[in-house]
Amino acid sequence: MQKRTFQGVERLAYSPLELAYATGLGRSSVYELIRRGDISVVRVGKRILIPREAAERLLRERVGRQNA
Repeated sequence: MQKRTFQGVERLAYSPLELAYATGLGRSSVYELIRRGDISVVRVGKRILIPREAAERLLRERVGRQNA
């Protein structure tokens, strides 16, 4: 069975590992942000998804604090 990929489709959410890779954070750092409630997640069964908007908001807030 072939795995389908949808090129050109914008991601709506990321797994914690994908977010870690995309931001350069460690996987454990992403899970700590989730545990503390610093980033919103959606749980689908056992899977944890981080909406793209939540990831962008986290980065904006952190950059804003550093520039203040």
